[in-house]
Amino acid sequence: MSTHSQPVAAEARLFSLDLIRGVALYGIFIMNMPGFSHSSYAEANGVQLAHAWLDQLFDTFRELLFAGKFNSLFCLLFGYGFALQLARLQRDAPTRATVTYLRRLGALLLIGVLHGALLWPGDVLHLYALLGFLLLLLHRRSDRVLIGIFIACALFPLAYGLMRFHWINPEVSAYLAQESARWVANDNLAYGQGGFWDAVAESISMFGYNHTSIYNLRGLGNYSVQLFASMLLGYLAGRHGYLQAGADRLSQLKRLQWLSLVTGLGCTVLVALTLPYAGTIASSPAKLLFSLGQAWGRLALALFYALTLARLALLPNWHQRLAPLATMGRMPLSNYLLQTLLGIFIFYHWGLGYWNQAGPMAEVLLATALFLGVQMPLSTWWLKRHRYGPLEYAWRVLTYGRRSTGSSALPAPTQPGLSG
Repeated sequence: MSTHSQPVAAEARLFSLDLIRGVALYGIFIMNMPGFSHSSYAEANGVQLAHAWLDQLFDTFRELLFAGKFNSLFCLLFGYGFALQLARLQRDAPTRATVTYLRRLGALLLIGVLHGALLWPGDVLHLYALLGFLLLLLHRRSDRVLIGIFIACALFPLAYGLMRFHWINPEVSAYLAQESARWVANDNLAYGQGGFWDAVAESISMFGYNHTSIYNLRGLGNYSVQLFASMLLGYLAGRHGYLQAGADRLSQLKRLQWLSLVTGLGCTVLVALTLPYAGTIASSPAKLLFSLGQAWGRLALALFYALTLARLALLPNWHQRLAPLATMGRMPLSNYLLQTLLGIFIFYHWGLGYWNQAGPMAEVLLATALFLGVQMPLSTWWLKRHRYGPLEYAWRVLTYGRRSTGSSALPAPTQPGLSG
């Protein structure tokens, strides 16, 4: 038994996990693009950036099929990977497993805070890290206890929506609208007209405000509970090795796949019917139904996407076709931050200066073009020459306290279930 924890070799990665990560990166880019192109407070203030029917169509398409689903998908993978990584650490270095994983989460928290404060305040990595600490506290609990916590998390949006009826009144609505207008004006000055350091100062200010305003913290708490539900579900799946399941479990996965699709579509219909009420600050029964459909639909569709991709990864004909997406998923941290750099360079004034000039259609098409035309070939080029992505390598060094051995490219995979 080894006395020191070691980073997992790239040959041992599951192709299906890398594939799902790659697809999740695309969905996250789609949903983050509006935050790069205009103030994230614009919608809350009732400002509509696009009025053409085509933009409205793309906006609805994005809301129904992408919004929240891919962050939930990433959380599923985070929980699944947590189970695999912690089990390996406990096997190889049982006395250091917890400390090593604490260092891993601490490094992710640091990267997330720096990303959110200095580049773009919409960062989600710090939330993954904080929820990972909570999962580490709970990982020894039984399946029954974890399922109970999962059910409580899944029901929390209902309680949160009911509490909003008490919190939100005309005076609070007026205050929030005023705050939103103030942030829109500040963002337009800093990001739309200012230089690089003006943008940094605004990001620091907004990141701090998002984590200190009582109203923002309530929404952030609700969102975090939803993410934790996905993380718990992924951890339970990883604990029992569902993505490494044999043929005896495939029929069970297929039933779960279609059940999640039916549930997700039902929730999507509910969201579509109540979508006109989504942008309002005031609480209403319609907005409560929208929030419930959104929360449950996110998780159900994220699960459907994950199971569909996992089943496709088992088919030899699809394995080769989907390999470029899996390559993207082998360096998710680097690609996530690269998306921010690409987005803010295109839209901020210190870059190309297209702030407030893109509607939903342009945002979706631009994210797709950058993902396929820049990130995918760049990831393929990089991993032919290096074992890990640049930020993945830095994360490993911060986690294990020393340089990872081997930086050369790896040979092509010899089994369909493994990534190269």
